[in-house]
Amino acid sequence: MERKQRGLDGFTLKLIAAFAMLCSHVYRALLFSHKEFLILDLFGRLSFPIFCFLLAEGFCYTKDRNAYLIRLWVFAVVSEIPFNLVFFGRMFAPEKQNVLFTMFTGLLVLWGMEKMGKMWRMLPILAGMACAYWLHMDYGFYGIWIIVLFGILQGMKKELLYLQAGSQFCSVLLYGWIQIFSLLSLPLIYFYNGSRGRSWKYFFYLFYPLHLLLLVGIRLLCMQY
Repeated sequence: MERKQRGLDGFTLKLIAAFAMLCSHVYRALLFSHKEFLILDLFGRLSFPIFCFLLAEGFCYTKDRNAYLIRLWVFAVVSEIPFNLVFFGRMFAPEKQNVLFTMFTGLLVLWGMEKMGKMWRMLPILAGMACAYWLHMDYGFYGIWIIVLFGILQGMKKELLYLQAGSQFCSVLLYGWIQIFSLLSLPLIYFYNGSRGRSWKYFFYLFYPLHLLLLVGIRLLCMQY
């Protein structure tokens, strides 16, 4: 019988991140006027760094990067209208694009860095950060930077945690004090054991647009009563 590895596998980390994201979106979509539920949004700060870490892991170990990129792009497009409905109350909202576009761009940046080599790797980084900023992707240029750090420091846990902690502190200047709670994701990432765990490949892709649609439906029902 195979011994179970200590620590957290990729599947468990994804579950934690998905649940944290759900908590944040429930607060922002349904309970924003009730500040006593702010803890849901604070807990939700864990999700983005964990997903970025797993994105970088996936980039390093996936057998088909083209398929990985296509999946992210397709679900980013599919999720945009539900995202707009939840956060802006309308189908089209050019002022912000959902986080899957950020992750798609981050993946392209990692690939570009690999192709360009050490001498020119700053070019795709700067291009990706500029693209995320000008196209108003969720988390903007900061989101690309977090993905880049996870990609560069694969397998270097201590260095990764130090730099990510510094980056999370800097994010407070961009997004407010609430981002300090994203630091809680770092111990979870530290205890990642390198195992993928269960493979529910499309569950987490589908979860993003479907939970947004569910929140839209609940909000519409609440408005009728």
